[in-house]
Amino acid sequence: MNGLGITKRFRLSAPSRRLAQYFLPHWPLLVLGGIGVLLTNLIKLAAPWILGYAIDDLSSGMTHRELLNRGLWLVLIAFALGGAFFLQRRIFASVARSIEYHLRNDFYAHLQKLSSLDSQQRHRTGDLMARGTNDLAAIRAFGDTAISSALDIFFVILLVIPM
Repeated sequence: MNGLGITKRFRLSAPSRRLAQYFLPHWPLLVLGGIGVLLTNLIKLAAPWILGYAIDDLSSGMTHRELLNRGLWLVLIAFALGGAFFLQRRIFASVARSIEYHLRNDFYAHLQKLSSLDSQQRHRTGDLMARGTNDLAAIRAFGDTAISSALDIFFVILLVIPM
């Protein structure tokens, strides 16, 4: 720590490191999903740009054909945005489901290792299953929604502020 109380190196806690080992095998898909988030945000910025040019050109005497051309570009941008968003969500959802699958298998394997009499006296089976189910669903939501939303916010700030 320096004099300000700030650590010099960022360190993950032990539970975060254990969870990170489930995300690391999927890093190529996570990077691809991040590129999809960036692409989605770039496409989102294209529509107002084209619309701004169309409005500016209306005052200078735009023909109906040119106006229709700009409208067609906006429709194409909408389709491209939908496709990029679908692929991005599909990638993050598949990674999250794969991580949940491996965590669920490891959780089950751990339950199988426990001494049945001793563990049943300390923990009720329903409580263990409820905790396992809810926690795994929360991790799936983190891997699916939270990561893509955080990247989306990051890229929006990164792209909108300069514009």
